[in-house]
Amino acid sequence: MAQQHEYQYSYATLGIDLTLRGIQLNGECPLCNEDRALFVNATDGTWICNGCHERGNLYTMLGNIHKEGQERTKRIEYLELYKAKGIKPDTLITWGFAKNQLTGEWITPTY
Repeated sequence: MAQQHEYQYSYATLGIDLTLRGIQLNGECPLCNEDRALFVNATDGTWICNGCHERGNLYTMLGNIHKEGQERTKRIEYLELYKAKGIKPDTLITWGFAKNQLTGEWITPTY
């Protein structure tokens, strides 16, 4: 198996699969779902989407995924987390917990 590039691994942890093509990583944009529209600079991790024309770095992508998760996480999912961890749903929502819609994992904000 080929070794993953540092940013390829970092974006994969967010649920974004990228393929190394020359000096860029390429894949589907999680913001607009356009196939092969997302280009990530393999040197510094900055990205641009040729579909939705958004751009940023690894941290702005995490912010976008977190925002989408906050908008789309259902109350029942917060109740399931409450049953597992004992933290009330309103507390989870207030503190910004959200489910990553790409991986199904919880995003735990750090302030």
